[in-house]
Amino acid sequence: MAFIFANVDGRSSLISGGSYFDLEQVSNGAVSVDPME
Repeated sequence: MAFIFANVDGRSSLISGGSYFDLEQVSNGAVSVDPME
């Protein structure tokens, strides 16, 4: 399964298929919400 790094509503996210995953939430805060950091 491949992921695409994306900015979804100003938040760092990974996209796979038709779903996206907020990186701050799935990493328990280890990854910044800001996609530019």
